Amino acid sequence: MKRPPSAVMAVLITALAGATAEGAAAQDRSDASVATPGPERQDSAERQAAALASRMTPAERQAYVFGYFPPMIKDRPADMIPSAGYVPGVPRLGVPTLRESDASLGVANQIEQRKGDVATALPASLAIAASFDPDLAYRGGAMIGAEARAKTFNVLLAGGVNLTRDPWGGRTFEYFGEDPLLSGVMAGESIRGVQSNHIVSTVKHFALNPQETLRTTVNARIDQAALRESDLLAFEIAIERGRPGSVMCSYNKVNGDWACENDFLLNQVLKRDWGYKGWVMSDWGAVHSTVKAINAGLDQQSGRELDKGLFFGKPLADALAAGTVSSNRLTDMNQRILWGVVSTGLINDPVPTSPQSIDYDAHARVAQEVAEKGSVLLKNEGNLLPLARTVKSIVVIGSHADVGVLSGGGSSQVRSVGGAPVEIPLTEGRSRILRPRDMACVVTAGGHPQDGAERYHQLRRRHGPCRRCRGRPKGGSGDRIRLPVAHGSPGRRNDVATRRTGRSDRRGSGRQQAHRGRSGDGWARADALAVAHTCSASGLVSGAARGRGDCQHSVRRD
Repeated sequence: MKRPPSAVMAVLITALAGATAEGAAAQDRSDASVATPGPERQDSAERQAAALASRMTPAERQAYVFGYFPPMIKDRPADMIPSAGYVPGVPRLGVPTLRESDASLGVANQIEQRKGDVATALPASLAIAASFDPDLAYRGGAMIGAEARAKTFNVLLAGGVNLTRDPWGGRTFEYFGEDPLLSGVMAGESIRGVQSNHIVSTVKHFALNPQETLRTTVNARIDQAALRESDLLAFEIAIERGRPGSVMCSYNKVNGDWACENDFLLNQVLKRDWGYKGWVMSDWGAVHSTVKAINAGLDQQSGRELDKGLFFGKPLADALAAGTVSSNRLTDMNQRILWGVVSTGLINDPVPTSPQSIDYDAHARVAQEVAEKGSVLLKNEGNLLPLARTVKSIVVIGSHADVGVLSGGGSSQVRSVGGAPVEIPLTEGRSRILRPRDMACVVTAGGHPQDGAERYHQLRRRHGPCRRCRGRPKGGSGDRIRLPVAHGSPGRRNDVATRRTGRSDRRGSGRQQAHRGRSGDGWARADALAVAHTCSASGLVSGAARGRGDCQHSVRRD
């Protein structure tokens, strides 16, 4: 029976509410008041943050809104941990140094910056969402937060809540699906779990950042009402439930303005309409200005080495001197950061100064429970599935299928306990506009689905064998072919021979628009080729994120 949308929403709300009540009754969280501060605690945090900000010198205030990217720092401070971000604190006032780690699915350690350091890896966030269990999302976040704290991190770049708008989006695995209610509830509980360890979690990427291809140039155009009822609704729910200390703005434009200097998103919606008290940090490499960004609501430049300029350095000092950025606004920026530090309990319960032991066995049980509750078994009742009665085994097609499904790559990549089954070097390239004759070099794992055989051989006959590529992944044996790429589509992580969808709320340049919706030789059908790895030597790896691991792996499409 087909239910009307309102009935489906009512069923979902009831299910989520029931799961939340059951989880709350099953687990006594003595620190829940810190993880989700009430009005009185928030007011107290705001007063304490204001008092601290008022005691900081102008130089200290400027330093606290300016974050480093450790892998690109030559003269590292003694207390800097190789990781995603570092912001020096103010010891004389007890203002903590911010040590930031990527951590959507576990404490990340890209390219093994910290030799030998491993962590518990959760299954994809889509699996957590498929459990429809908010308490499980909370416990997963609490587990990750506990490991981060034990590793001396106090800010986790977690809480991804972008909605699925294209199933081929490069970070779809990292989010909670296409439904704003489910995504907001599950992300909010995960954030709350992280912050129960008295550390800060972000919610990200604000907003309309559901794709990796052209993410640094795409302009997401959408009516305000539709935006508030979809992507912004997911963020609003996640913020209400999780009370994250920080919101991370995204790379893309929204209705003409970059998300990190978007007055409508940051000042009008987030800070005015929702009354958000925490700070807005940029994504790494997402800042484009000083005066406009700060006055539009950006509070902190993150990973400054990845931006085109040190916008919150000397340009900020010059803007303060010229009066184009007020001293009150700089104080407000610091007060917001400190609100996040205070409201989460971090300032009164600092992380340890040296790594602590971790009960990986107990944490593995949480990850296993997520995997079990997020899995769906299909019963072939009435021969519904296209399987012959004589079938006794089913082949799994894709690179490295023999060692298990790789997690999605990039900033959420976790070096799990027990080691990585396959090492694929982190590679960096330069983005460029491709011409029709440009070819993407891809690897298939020694075969192809039977129904794709004709298409496979047709492409092979037409384009011939691929030129030899450097950087072929270990164990990546199999056929290699080259495929043409559509105009204006640099091959970003997880987008091989880039496919575009032509949604009305995501529009690029005219050149990209002209080719949107094309089919045929512009790209390979995933069900025909089971593409699993893009060869970096083909020159299709974009360097827009410059070193954040953005092109490390590709998510399977088979």
